[in-house]
Amino acid sequence: MFQEIPLYRDTIHLHKDVFMLQFELSVFRVKKVEKYDGFI
Repeated sequence: MFQEIPLYRDTIHLHKDVFMLQFELSVFRVKKVEKYDGFI
């Protein structure tokens, strides 16, 4: 029981990092698209 708790916590951190990475990538993609539209 006690061994599962740190693993569970690490899994949450991992999912949060992946979510933040995806969020930053999508924001970067939107900024790139806006900049690209500006050139057109």
